[in-house]
Amino acid sequence: MPRKRSMKVLFLGTRGWYPKYGHTACIMVSTPKAELIFDCGTGAARLKDRLDVSKEVHLFLSHFHLDHMVGLSFLLGAFRGKKLTIWGQQGVEKTVRNLLSPPYFPVTMDKWPFEIEFKELEEKQKVADAEVRALPLVHSNPSIGFRIEQGGKSIAYITDTKKCENAVELAKGVDLLMHEATYSERNYVGSSHCTGKEAGEVAQEARTKSLVLIHNDAECDEKCGREILKEARAVFRETERAEDGMRIRV
Repeated sequence: MPRKRSMKVLFLGTRGWYPKYGHTACIMVSTPKAELIFDCGTGAARLKDRLDVSKEVHLFLSHFHLDHMVGLSFLLGAFRGKKLTIWGQQGVEKTVRNLLSPPYFPVTMDKWPFEIEFKELEEKQKVADAEVRALPLVHSNPSIGFRIEQGGKSIAYITDTKKCENAVELAKGVDLLMHEATYSERNYVGSSHCTGKEAGEVAQEARTKSLVLIHNDAECDEKCGREILKEARAVFRETERAEDGMRIRV
């Protein structure tokens, strides 16, 4: 009898910087006992009708750039559960509370109608029925990558980074690698992001089973997206490119 799949992935926001061709970063991984949300860009506006709040709900912030955090301001209207746990690097509570307070946001978090708990990430943490590993990446400001393991399955979420050893480490042997591919080789501007080719190299070196490209540049249209995908597949064949609303079972 085939093994029951243990995790579902819903891509709510798959772009970087601003939402021109798709929402900015927000991806939900559902396990039997938890909803694990990775980043809170404009895609978080879609959480309201998709969260199972009978489970534990945990939000993981990869870093503090606004395209990954602006959706925090949507949660007051989008979250209908009793408790939300927000995980991030050192200083996460102060950073989020400062952002969601006047003059930037009218309602301070202590007045929100659900409990909010902040936790600073360690390298490994048990979260409901999953294990989440976190390692630093290489970006213009500190950024964190994640590996999620549950029920014998594994997923890695790697965004906002140059190609680096920790990305390969987190992705080793995973069933699904979600890796940023901001630029094509032709459009690469030498920033602290990756191309599709580099994302394919990470997948190849880590011997992952599949790769999904996320975080295309905001101005990357379909032609650009196909170019990035082609460059990644030239290195790692089992590659797809994420679009908002896409679902994957792992």
